[in-house]
Amino acid sequence: MHLAMSPRELLLETEACIAEISDSGPDTALPEFPLRAGRGNVVHVVALVAAVRRLSRQLLFADLLPAGSPKDGERSVWLSPDGSGKLVRLQLLLGRSLAERLGGDGLSAVVKRLRPMQLVYVAGRLQLEEPGEQCGKATPAAPTEVRKIREAQLSNGIVDMVAEQIRILEEVHLPSELSGSARQVGVKKELPPTAHAPDSGLPTLPLALPQRAVHVVTDLQGVELLENVLRERLSGSGDVDPHDGMASKESTVFTPLLPVMGVDAEWQPRTSHGLALFQMAFRRSVFLLDMVALTRQDPLRGRVAELIKEALEAEHLYKVGFNLEVDLQRLHAVLPETSCAVNLIDLRDLHAVALPNAPSKPLSLTGMVKEVFGLPLDKTCQVSDWQKRPLTPEQLDYAAQDAHVCVRLFDSLCYNHATVATQVLQPVLRGMVRTWPREKEPAIVRTADRRATEWDSVQQGW
Repeated sequence: MHLAMSPRELLLETEACIAEISDSGPDTALPEFPLRAGRGNVVHVVALVAAVRRLSRQLLFADLLPAGSPKDGERSVWLSPDGSGKLVRLQLLLGRSLAERLGGDGLSAVVKRLRPMQLVYVAGRLQLEEPGEQCGKATPAAPTEVRKIREAQLSNGIVDMVAEQIRILEEVHLPSELSGSARQVGVKKELPPTAHAPDSGLPTLPLALPQRAVHVVTDLQGVELLENVLRERLSGSGDVDPHDGMASKESTVFTPLLPVMGVDAEWQPRTSHGLALFQMAFRRSVFLLDMVALTRQDPLRGRVAELIKEALEAEHLYKVGFNLEVDLQRLHAVLPETSCAVNLIDLRDLHAVALPNAPSKPLSLTGMVKEVFGLPLDKTCQVSDWQKRPLTPEQLDYAAQDAHVCVRLFDSLCYNHATVATQVLQPVLRGMVRTWPREKEPAIVRTADRRATEWDSVQQGW
């Protein structure tokens, strides 16, 4: 017997994760993210809050974007649930349905707290006529009038999602004052959805954070801010707030996003030692540690070394980057206390697992960024003078982007691509995590002896 079922129905019936990973050429459109309902027609979304409109203490509308998107980016990136392939906006409604679960006071607290640039988990229902049909269930065809109602609902390009559960996963970390080491990066306005490299004029990927969420650490105030944020990351309280109204026993069990920290470093070009900047990036904030300034202050130097050491040795915090070992070697030469790092993930390993059918392996970070997000990085400042102070706004933006994009790549490869997103993540990642330093060779062979040994091997091979 043969069961005739369309690919769309099969994917929806099995609740498969759908992702477009093919290369359509240089004019490839923006990534598309499906609105996929699970059992009972409930849609589960991890998304970025792009805009908020409060109509009352217990009624709120919010525009949602896929996690990792720039706040001011194109909002019509969700695939319409009607299977037409049309791109639509996703609008979240917080109102009566959420009040039934949280109570009036609980709803008011969520409405008051929700703001742009937060990362949220939402479970809710799409406001569409005959929602059971969109899930590919074996139900009779909807009547003509029902189809007309649905077409009218989707005609404005907006799909409404009524929230039944919501959990704030990540906050934007803002300094209490904008002076000293917690100052904002640069004095420029928010970046447009598409930035341009100054020299080439070609579009590049913009930083997906507001400038006020990027902190330059040069003194005690900046170190204390980093310490507070790092404590949240290590304790897990920054991912799930027990007072957000979603920790009740009635809530559906949901695993928050895995704790992750992007790591990168900058140094003077064409040098074999030294470190000018060490970057630590989280989903909603980036810290640029000015190693030139911090290592000259003995009390701060020891405190910074302990903070970095604690982060690198944290068992449950994934440290992600591109060619991490080089950055860690430079860091260790400046701060010998940082002699060990665990739970390291090289993005090249994650890329190979998430995109096994990719035509080639990216040789650089900007190559991977272009493949995943469609735009390259602006590398203009890569070989600039990193020892000179003060650093320019362009240098600080470059450093923040290089570290934060590692977190964005981690989230995109883990949660938006079917080969990884449909599996339990921890076992998949466990197979690629590294430690540093790696096991050393039992004996050190002198250079001349090593060359002689290699030459003997070549002769034996012949």
